[in-house]
Amino acid sequence: MKKRNKVVLPLILAIGGILAVFFFSPRFSSSGQQTTSTANMPTAKATRGTIQQTVSELGTLEPQNRIELKADVSGEVVKIFAQAGEKVQKDQPLLQLDTTKLETSLRKAKAQLKSAQADLKKLLAQPKEVELRQAEAQLKEAQIAYQSAKKTLAQNQELFKSGGISQETLEQSEDQVTLKEALYLSAQAQFEDVKDGAAPEDIEKLQAQIEQIEADIESIENDLEKCTFKSPIDGTLLVVDPEEGDSVLSEERVVAIGDLSTMKVKILINEIDVPEVEKGQKAVVTLDAFPNQQFEGKVTTIAPEGKIVENIVVFETTIELPNPDNILLSGMTAEAEIIIKSKDNAIIIPLEALEERGGKAQVLVKGPDGQPVQKEVKTGLRSDTQVEIEEGLQEGEEVFLILSSTSFQSNFGPPMGMPGGR
Repeated sequence: MKKRNKVVLPLILAIGGILAVFFFSPRFSSSGQQTTSTANMPTAKATRGTIQQTVSELGTLEPQNRIELKADVSGEVVKIFAQAGEKVQKDQPLLQLDTTKLETSLRKAKAQLKSAQADLKKLLAQPKEVELRQAEAQLKEAQIAYQSAKKTLAQNQELFKSGGISQETLEQSEDQVTLKEALYLSAQAQFEDVKDGAAPEDIEKLQAQIEQIEADIESIENDLEKCTFKSPIDGTLLVVDPEEGDSVLSEERVVAIGDLSTMKVKILINEIDVPEVEKGQKAVVTLDAFPNQQFEGKVTTIAPEGKIVENIVVFETTIELPNPDNILLSGMTAEAEIIIKSKDNAIIIPLEALEERGGKAQVLVKGPDGQPVQKEVKTGLRSDTQVEIEEGLQEGEEVFLILSSTSFQSNFGPPMGMPGGR
């Protein structure tokens, strides 16, 4: 994570040490003016301009809308319709898996469904008049045969008593009665079945079988549809993982599509800075691929929950920026600078000219004789390299860049708090 808008503590201490040397060294007069030449010390003029306080971090460009398609079924890639980098339309076919086995299974299931539906239709059909008459005739015939057998048995029982027939003949008559009774009862049941139609349990069983076959057909048809990968949006095909002839497994990524018309950069903001970052704030994005260009965006989301990265609590923040010409590509390294505050027509000096100590800010102004004079100032906004002076300094005044001065240390020694310092 990269920080750019904070003044490092050792830097402040070093500057404070330098001023301490100025104000307590015998080389200064009671008026605070230096008695040794400062001809080689760098200076800068206080100017009017725009200053911005920013937070800057590195991130990676990606499409605002990026979708990955994964395989729901396993299969062999038989056709690729579009290559990475091509613009595609919504519902445009991108890739096709082999469907031979699924189509065979579908035909078999449809044939099973047709047969089961025919059986059910037969069960549910009302009995025809001729069928009912036939069953009724068979019942009457069985009834007559049964009654005749019983009559014969009664006669044979009388003959057996008088010795007119043998025991064997009598038993045969009894067997005939038993047989004719069974045929009569069967004919009666058959007649009732024809008259009443199919049994409810038989109908339910066949209906359940049909529902299962229909579910199998629906599943196969869904799998067939999943064998063709179509673009879910208008956009650019970013990735095509397999080649024709490759086998893909379920849950394996196959393609990725993105809408490059709007890009985003996700950056991690330090918890110290995140209270100053708000949705809608302007951001300037620079890219390694386009070093001489700046792209304007805005903050769209700030994560409500932080996470720890390298022992620092950070909050993921998203910046959107338009890409009408599609020159910004997914994966490019980007530096996003969020403008927290901005002020025009401000008095500005380089940060190297400022010393802060004990809650006060001071600068060394170049006096009429060219010697440094101490001035207390009130500061405002800060950027990476500049600071606004709200009070204590006028436009055009020259200030010494004490941090950048090497001649200062050679004339007055190292700053307090540094090796060799007072």
